[in-house]
Amino acid sequence: MPLTARSRPEIAVGLLLTCLSLAGCYAAEAEEGDTVPDEVVATAGPRPLVSYEEFRKTLVWAPSEGFWVAEGDIPLRSEERIRKFYEDHYSPSGALTVTRIGSSNNIWSRADRLNLTYCISPSAFGADYNRVVDAMHQAAAGWENAANVRFVHVVAEDTNCTNANNNVKFNVTSPARLDGSAFYPDWPRNERELALTWDPDWSTNPRVPIGVIMHELGHVLGFDHEHIHVPGSWCEDPTSTSQLVTGYDSLSIMHYLHCDGSTNTTGNFFLTQRDIEGAQALYEAPTNVDSTGMGVVYARKQSTGDIYKKSGSTWTKVSGPVQAFLTHGNDVYALQSNFGNVIKYSGSGTTWTTVGGSSNQIFLCGGFVCATNTNGEVFRYFDGTNTWSKIGDPGAKFATAGSDLFGLTPNQNDVFRYNGSGTSWTDVGGTFADLIGSQTAMYGLTQDRQSLQKYSGSGTTWTTIGGPGRQWHAGAGVALYALAPNSGAIYRYLSSGPAAGWLQVGDAAARLYGQFRLFATAPNAEDIWAFDGISTWNFVGKP
Repeated sequence: MPLTARSRPEIAVGLLLTCLSLAGCYAAEAEEGDTVPDEVVATAGPRPLVSYEEFRKTLVWAPSEGFWVAEGDIPLRSEERIRKFYEDHYSPSGALTVTRIGSSNNIWSRADRLNLTYCISPSAFGADYNRVVDAMHQAAAGWENAANVRFVHVVAEDTNCTNANNNVKFNVTSPARLDGSAFYPDWPRNERELALTWDPDWSTNPRVPIGVIMHELGHVLGFDHEHIHVPGSWCEDPTSTSQLVTGYDSLSIMHYLHCDGSTNTTGNFFLTQRDIEGAQALYEAPTNVDSTGMGVVYARKQSTGDIYKKSGSTWTKVSGPVQAFLTHGNDVYALQSNFGNVIKYSGSGTTWTTVGGSSNQIFLCGGFVCATNTNGEVFRYFDGTNTWSKIGDPGAKFATAGSDLFGLTPNQNDVFRYNGSGTSWTDVGGTFADLIGSQTAMYGLTQDRQSLQKYSGSGTTWTTIGGPGRQWHAGAGVALYALAPNSGAIYRYLSSGPAAGWLQVGDAAARLYGQFRLFATAPNAEDIWAFDGISTWNFVGKP
């Protein structure tokens, strides 16, 4: 379940080939001018210590794309790039001589991570353009709801959507034959392309392209393939300098399904618990604003990651960067960076008290604060006795509805509700990509991310109440709020009363936040606004 972060500056990109749906890929040797087979482009095997000439012979030339393909899914666009990839992965001294970005992982800076702009080429996709737009929105939403990142489609740049367009971070285009390819954060602009070939079958099964794009966006965020960590596998890379963020994850969205070790039997890519935890360790959790029951607002300063408290019109720093923070009643809890300790704010100054050891994730769980350990097991915190108690095993996602905690199984094929004591859970049905809890109800986003369903409260009955969205969020009271797929409008859902159904209550926003009040950040991802629950938004400011 982990994500693997690249720590070297020159990194080979991951492409998803048509072989993803097959049992495996085959090796091919080619010279420039050879064509790529329609079925698959691939080379296989663990990376041995071979000569450069021997390595060069394993590459496959993709003429319509104008680059060489290594290992079935890595585009190398120049002799310099080929040499660099060889030195990083195959030569005896490669890992020792690689140039690092200081001592840091290859991830986006704070200045960029909430503004990962892109364009989509209409001419490259033709009649499938709108389908690609929708799939990109949903794939981006998956990562945005997992970590503090944001992808922005700049429609105005679509008419000039090439790798020479410096008004966006990357462009989305279409090569021949390859399912998908991407890049890593430090690559130069002319190589920052996300390429897709839209399969006609994808139009009737949106879960497949969304999964493929989510995998590619994982590379865009700096994550490497997970299967390189399987000892003895032909997919293994024993010489890789990639840095493990969490333990090995056989279900990870970055793990090829056809590689040894994969336990994903769904045939599709999806974000796992450890994918989410790893992404949060590097980019932080996506909560940037929250308030206590008494109305005290806390927010993350985007330029530094520091946490601030608002008193009147004054913002005061209360903490440096943390992996996550949340409010519980009038208390504020945080998870220190890099799977650190769970800490609780004293309420004044910058004093925090450690209340729990190293954890992977923290979240609210039915009137309590919960945390996961390195194995993904769930523990509940009892503030009165300052003790933790195990209540559950790993899951893909956990969410609270009122006093109830719900969990999605690791392979996303079932939902369970915690019975309130011990480690007993009850199956309530449902196969979802995500769970969203409000104060009165639990909702599930279908695996194709096209429908939102509401739990009946008993048995295994779920009822569809809405279509696709960018984000779903429950604020104060009984309302559920949604951000449109393109982030262009905010909607409110009420299940009963004169205003029952969906109603637009706001315009474009970056993200929705808050338990006791609904907050939204403006499209610049910094300015904070608060909703009065009826029709008015009031400016809160920013730290």
